[in-house]
Amino acid sequence: MAPVERLLSENKKESFIQQQLTQVRSNTNRLLNLVSELMDFRKAETNHLQLNPKKQNLISFLQDIYESFREMSQSKNIHMSFVHDTDFAEVNFDEQQLEKVFFNLLANAFKFTPEGGHIQLYVATQKNDITIKVTDNGRGIAPQYLDKLFTNFFQVADHGLQNTGYGIGLALSKNIVALHQGSIAVESTPAQNDTGGQTIFTVVLPRNAQFPGIDIETAAAPRPTLITSASINDTFSEANATDASDATPQTILIVEDNAELRQLVSETLSHRYRIITAENGLLGWDAACTEIPDIIISDVMMPEMDGYTFCKKIKTDERTSHIPVILLTAKSSQNEQVTGLEQGADLYLTKPFSTKVLALSVLNLSTAQEKLKQKITKELTILDPLHTKPDDVLAAGTIKEIDKAFLEKVIGLIEEHIDDPLFGVELLSKK
Repeated sequence: MAPVERLLSENKKESFIQQQLTQVRSNTNRLLNLVSELMDFRKAETNHLQLNPKKQNLISFLQDIYESFREMSQSKNIHMSFVHDTDFAEVNFDEQQLEKVFFNLLANAFKFTPEGGHIQLYVATQKNDITIKVTDNGRGIAPQYLDKLFTNFFQVADHGLQNTGYGIGLALSKNIVALHQGSIAVESTPAQNDTGGQTIFTVVLPRNAQFPGIDIETAAAPRPTLITSASINDTFSEANATDASDATPQTILIVEDNAELRQLVSETLSHRYRIITAENGLLGWDAACTEIPDIIISDVMMPEMDGYTFCKKIKTDERTSHIPVILLTAKSSQNEQVTGLEQGADLYLTKPFSTKVLALSVLNLSTAQEKLKQKITKELTILDPLHTKPDDVLAAGTIKEIDKAFLEKVIGLIEEHIDDPLFGVELLSKK
């Protein structure tokens, strides 16, 4: 995905190339969704599918899914509508899992609705639950198949007319809805010679479902980024214009055992930064101690030393503890993210990732780090070293606890050589 995102960003003026790359991206996303669906299907079969529910607005969630089908609606000349009796309906749900349900239902509706047909996504709110209906006027489903649609691996066999993948998607959808303590049902009228058919999938979700052992949190609003941009190139152009006077580029250390991915990340960031690379965590640790980079980007699964161990060493050594670390990994579960953040990682990006997101994340961390450096420099400049202790600065919340020993060394050296007229910045830095 990342190479496609980059090519899309760099070929905006070539409409044909944009069209072809957009199709590649779309097909890749469909393949990723299928792989994810198959993995979740297996988890559901073995009762290992777990939810991460939050209290959030179901209407805006469904609106995003609805919008993702707009292009398909136009290309197939199918009229699509989204009808809801409220703009805000708080429901406890796992957006990643519930997305699979409604994406599946809408995708099936488009599959069996002819050109010129109509598909409707409808939401009705009640006091204790929410009803969502996906309706299409396609060819319909024969009555003898209705009670089998949600059965694992079931396929409609109607002399080749309706042979399709009913089974995995709908069986998984039923399991996900059940985990949300809801229900899913289907009713259908097959098309006749002179009349079209109709199929209605109905999902009912409780508004305040409680999940044992899980604390329901309210989904946070999207965090504003320090810098936003329409493309990687625009982002770097704006940044370079702002920092044109800065002759020394910041250094990025990329630690990744996959050569192709290592090269991709390097090329993405080389426009603005000085890049150094390492093939595993052990070599990355040596490079970090030697080069003292400004930001580190590291894979998690690596030989010699994995990313978690590498990150922990970076964050617990006084020479490198100040360096922001971005972890890249295919492990997207909440537990894996918690593990990475517990080791001190500043950011956790899951593969496949967007190069645009990576570039903006690096730029934001770089900007935040520079602001922090300026703030600490200003605070230390006005301090009296003879009467200031590290705890005084730590109390202000600016410097992390791990840097206390380093600050003690600095202040101790200044106190020791305060009467030496030759003791300046260079000697202090050397010591």
